[in-house]
Amino acid sequence: MSQSDVARAEWMSRRRANLFFASAFLFIAISWADFPMRGSIDFTIIWVAWAALLLLNLTGVGGWLCPPIARAMAEDESTRAHRARALSIGFFVGMGVALVMSILVRFVDVNAREVAMIVVTAGISSALISFAAQERLAMRDA
Repeated sequence: MSQSDVARAEWMSRRRANLFFASAFLFIAISWADFPMRGSIDFTIIWVAWAALLLLNLTGVGGWLCPPIARAMAEDESTRAHRARALSIGFFVGMGVALVMSILVRFVDVNAREVAMIVVTAGISSALISFAAQERLAMRDA
């Protein structure tokens, strides 16, 4: 383990936190924007692929282009704890939004695809923001 590996791991962690914040806000913006092609199958496929990619990133898969030692250091015990907490927060936010939507659909005309997009967007975005915030806080305290 060299000094450059440690610096690379810190850079990877900082970059990951920043990218998760940006990804969350961009995902929310795209999900809520009223595009003319929003009802098309192409938009839905792209949105689902993007949501799946964000979920994959939340699980910690990635960083293949970085040295294995730096990647292992960036995935330390505190990062795994932050990830577990973020995923649980995302789950509870998603379930809370689903419960609210189950009541709201009686009063507002929304289709099933829109409800699914709202629930998934809320769950994934809250998990991304939670993870990024925890990582940034840990970096600031270190």
